[in-house]
Amino acid sequence: MQRRRRSVPHSFEAQLAAEKARLEARASKLPPGPLQDELLKKISQIEIAAHISEWLTSPDCSRRSKAQREAT
Repeated sequence: MQRRRRSVPHSFEAQLAAEKARLEARASKLPPGPLQDELLKKISQIEIAAHISEWLTSPDCSRRSKAQREAT
């Protein structure tokens, strides 16, 4: 059996955004409680991951790491 391949790979940021939207939709349908809290915690973790990814791919971060490599 052949595996299907995606014609356009999704970026990490796009995957995070899609997962966040999916979890938000699920959390909005749940009553307050431990299950909803768990989904909200996962949403928070996804937001943190998106911020870290944004920071790591920023031009400023790239310049700093290049300067550090040249200094050694």
